[in-house]
Amino acid sequence: MKINDSDINQAQKLFYESLDFQNVGNFIIAKEKLSKALKLYPGRESIINNIAIIYFNLEDLFSLESLIKNQKITNSTLLNLISAYILYLKKHYKNCIEFCLKNLNINSNNYEQILDLLIKSYFKTKDIQNIFKFMRLSLRSNNFLEQKYYNIGLMLFHLGKPVPAIVYFDKAININKSSVYLNSKALALLKSKNFVEGLELLENRFLNYPENSILFKNIPQLDNLKGISNKKVVVWYEQGLGDTLNFARYVLLLKQYTKQITFIVQDPLINILKNLDNQIVIKRFKEAENEFFDYQIPLMSLIKKFDKSLERPFESTIQLKQNSKKIDLEPNSLHIAFAHSGNQNYARDHYRSIDISKFKNIFKLENIYFYKLNKSNISVLDTNFNQSLRDFSNLDIYEISILLSNFDLIISTDTVFAHLCGILNINCILLLSKNSDWRWFDDHKTTVWYKSIRILKQKKLDDWDAVIVLINRFLRLKSYTKKKMTEDRFH
Repeated sequence: MKINDSDINQAQKLFYESLDFQNVGNFIIAKEKLSKALKLYPGRESIINNIAIIYFNLEDLFSLESLIKNQKITNSTLLNLISAYILYLKKHYKNCIEFCLKNLNINSNNYEQILDLLIKSYFKTKDIQNIFKFMRLSLRSNNFLEQKYYNIGLMLFHLGKPVPAIVYFDKAININKSSVYLNSKALALLKSKNFVEGLELLENRFLNYPENSILFKNIPQLDNLKGISNKKVVVWYEQGLGDTLNFARYVLLLKQYTKQITFIVQDPLINILKNLDNQIVIKRFKEAENEFFDYQIPLMSLIKKFDKSLERPFESTIQLKQNSKKIDLEPNSLHIAFAHSGNQNYARDHYRSIDISKFKNIFKLENIYFYKLNKSNISVLDTNFNQSLRDFSNLDIYEISILLSNFDLIISTDTVFAHLCGILNINCILLLSKNSDWRWFDDHKTTVWYKSIRILKQKKLDDWDAVIVLINRFLRLKSYTKKKMTEDRFH
C-alpha cells in the first residue's frame, strides 16, 4: 500500500510529539500519539520500536503480541527485542535470560535494551551477582545514560538500599525530570522515612497510571481543605486492596471539614468498608461515575493533607455489623489460617511472597489444622496434607472476614489479609521481607498501623528459611500448650 506524503508528514509529527511525552514519563499520551502515527505509517520501524518500548513499560502484553501479528516486521533485531519483551511479560524469566544472552550483541541497535531486559530478568530470578555484573557492563557506554542511572537506582531500591538508590535517581533526574524517575525517588524517600518530601514527590505518580485507573478526571482535585463544609467530595482508591484498607483511616479525618463524603472502593471491599463510618458513603465506581461532586481526591493524596510526618499514624479499626460466621472446628486442636502470597503483578512480589512448598514441614505438625486464604496452587504439596489443610481461597474477602475470628491465629505475608486482620483487630503474625514496603517503616516486632499485628521479619534478604523455622517452633509450642490445657481440663 502506497502511503501519501501528507500521512508520512503527520506520522512524523506525531512521532516527535510522542518523544516529548515519553521523555517526561507520560507513557499514556506517548502511546496514543504513536498509535495514531502507526495507523498513518504502518510498518515504520522507528514507530514500532518506540511503541514496543512503551507497551513494555505499561506491561501491555496484548499490544506487544498484536504488533508482531499485525505489523510486517522484517528487521530481525527489532523482532528479537519485541520477542524478548513478550517473554518477560509472560513471566518466562529464565527463557528470557537465555534469549537475551543469545542476542546480546554489542554492535546491535538493540544492545542497550536487551542488556536492560537481562538485568530485569536476573532481578526476577533473584540472581544478585549477575544483576550487578551486567549493571557494571551497561555503564561502559554513555548511551541512554539517564535510563541506566534510573534502572540501577530501581534495582538498588528493590534490593533494600534506598539511600544509594536515591543517588542514582538524582543522577537520572539531573538529566531529565521524568515523572517516572520522580515517582521512584518518592518511594525511596518514603522508605528512608523522609515522608514530607516523599509524599510531595509522590504526586508525580499519575502520569504512569493506566488511563482507566484514574477516576473522576473531569472533577477538580481537592487542594484546600478550607471552605468545603457544604461541598461534596469523592475520595477514590488507586492501588491495591491492602492500600485501601490501610489508608481508609484518612477518609475519617476528612469529616472535620465536610460531612458529604463518598469513598469509592474496590468491589471486594464494599461490604467490609460499609462498616467504616455511618456518615461516609461507600460505593463502587460504577455507582458514582455519573454523580455530581464538587471535588475529588485520590486516597494516597489524602495522606499528605493530614499526616505529612507519618511519625505516629492513628490507629483505626472497624467492627463488622454482621456477626462472625461460626464454622465447625475440632475443639481440641489449633486452627491456623494463612496467606503466603499476594498480587503477582506487584514489582517485588517474588521477594515478599513465600512459595507454599516452604510450609511443608509446618503442615506436618500434629494437632494443627491449616486454612489457606489466598489464591494459589497447592498441588505441589503431597496428598498427605489433605486432612490438615483446607483451601478457603474460593471465598471472597468479605466471606473470609466474617470467618477470621474462628481461628486461633492468622499468619500472612504482606497481603490484603494482613491489613484485613489489622483493621478488624484480629491477631495476626505478619511475615515481612527484609526489604518490606515503605509503609512498614523499619518495624520488626510491632507496627504503628495495627495493634493486633505482630511482625516476624527476615534478617537476610530472600531468606525465608530462618523465618519458617521460627514459625514452626512457635506453632509447636502453641499446639503443645493447647493440648496440655485440654488434658488438664479433662482430668
